[in-house]
Amino acid sequence: MKIRSLLVACAAMALVSTAASAAIVTETFTGKATGFDTYGFFGAANNTLSNAAFTATYVFDTSNVGAGFGPGSPNIYGGSVYPLPDPLISAALVINGHTFSSSGSWSSQLMVRNFAAFDAYTFVGDASNRFFNTFILSTNANAPSPSSVNSPFSYSFQSGDFNNGIFVFDGEQLNLSSTTVTLAAAAPEPSTWAMMILGFAGVGFLAYRRKNKMALNAA
Repeated sequence: MKIRSLLVACAAMALVSTAASAAIVTETFTGKATGFDTYGFFGAANNTLSNAAFTATYVFDTSNVGAGFGPGSPNIYGGSVYPLPDPLISAALVINGHTFSSSGSWSSQLMVRNFAAFDAYTFVGDASNRFFNTFILSTNANAPSPSSVNSPFSYSFQSGDFNNGIFVFDGEQLNLSSTTVTLAAAAPEPSTWAMMILGFAGVGFLAYRRKNKMALNAA
């Protein structure tokens, strides 16, 4: 009985862990940055960026949201400005090998939808004058149609799309023109897979033993 209870518990824990990890999504934009880097966040101060490659990576917990939102929603947001729970786990903007991070404590938003147009938009900010956002808006027929913020997709900028995001820090402003966007769901940790396999194998073995025992009793 103790072994059976342990195996069932392992399976249950694995399912809970898998559900939790499924709520974590990572959205990544790549593109080109232009503008005047006054404070030297991405290299030397007072330096002009001209089509410098950037990568913006956002990690969201789509379950950490206020009432009315959830994993099935195409748009989630939060932060002290609303005020609502902040779904952002981390956000990093990398240009020229230099990383600027934001907690999104003031405001964060993840939106992926395709109603009249495909719209992948993400915003994070620590204050009203310290934020960055990236997006691609497209009316192309071959653009993705994600059903929610948990729907993985990948898309590359095409002629006619809109993609003018910005980085703002006090008086500094950079233009962020996105060329690709990818949304990926988190994969369960190896330990979670091991626990799932152990639990379900154990439950299957117990069912097999019970079936054999019933067959022997019937004989």
